[in-house]
Amino acid sequence: MLDALILLGCFVVLLGLSAAICCLRRHRVAGACLTVATLAVGIFFTVVISGGIIGDLWDAMLALCLFALVAPPFALSGGAADLAAALRALHGKRPLSRAALEKASRALSFLFVLLFLGAALIVFISLLSMFNHLEDWSTFFVNLAVALVPLGYALILCMVLLPFKALIERRRIDSEEQAAAL
Repeated sequence: MLDALILLGCFVVLLGLSAAICCLRRHRVAGACLTVATLAVGIFFTVVISGGIIGDLWDAMLALCLFALVAPPFALSGGAADLAAALRALHGKRPLSRAALEKASRALSFLFVLLFLGAALIVFISLLSMFNHLEDWSTFFVNLAVALVPLGYALILCMVLLPFKALIERRRIDSEEQAAAL
């Protein structure tokens, strides 16, 4: 079993290196796919080492609740449109104005805040419900683990979106340098 875990760990490292090499060589789509694969395998590796199973990390109802709390304010703020425009431009390598890049960067920052506030609200409500209905204290830690799952979802989503924020920030800085050079 330990040999398999070491092999899986080496695989995660190789995936991460491949993603970095693809990004350095300007193969953004391949780099993004490898980055997501690295994240997925890394999460699986972490779960296996901790002795859990993948099913312990997934609660569809809590994921839907997080989506329901985050999506409407993000869409109403205009952040979804700003972010979609920036991601399309980054994929197509079209130039974007500094204002559009700034809007996209702020939209991602707002999304990060919404994710953690939404997850914290779900955890709070879950804990209140758990304490209200807890009859057997031997199930306390199992229920606590389930209540904390939305924070894990928020962390994972932020880890996936953070490279896009860095890329948008880099494009914004590059456009400012080009404007200063003119």
